[in-house]
Amino acid sequence: MGARGDFERALSLARATGDPQELLPNLGAAVAAFETHGLLDDARTLSRELVNLAGLYPHEAEWALSMDFLVSRAALEHEPELREILSEAAPYPMWKELAFACLDRDFVRAAEIWAEGGSPTWEARLRLRAAEELVETGRPSEGAEQAAKALAFYRSVGATYYVERAEALLGSRAKTESA
Repeated sequence: MGARGDFERALSLARATGDPQELLPNLGAAVAAFETHGLLDDARTLSRELVNLAGLYPHEAEWALSMDFLVSRAALEHEPELREILSEAAPYPMWKELAFACLDRDFVRAAEIWAEGGSPTWEARLRLRAAEELVETGRPSEGAEQAAKALAFYRSVGATYYVERAEALLGSRAKTESA
């Protein structure tokens, strides 16, 4: 069955509950996983479903929209809609600030919010995403700084998948600078 089948089963079960608090995070995790593994059409389809559901339940959306989704590239395709939905959401200042930082593609700020909140796992995840965004937008030195911070955490916990991603970013920067 594999991971894709696991996500499809989880989504089926979450849809069956009819509970947006169950379905929104599961959709977000699936979007991020599918996007990471190149299943872009599937990620886009699920992101449309997620945004539609969030629009129906804006008060649940603020905290139930998973960070997995908000750091995805698919979320950027729905940025105006997500801003509107989140502006209607209940006032949970930290979640709202995190969500808008991600929509602004200010992943460094989002990482700092997680650091202040005491979550080194999410801090590292956002620093790695910041590194990707900074490199993609022509700021490789700033990206390398964020990748190095993420890499330190991922090495300390033996997260090889993320270690490889951070090292790849640092390696691509070194190749660009030597060219």
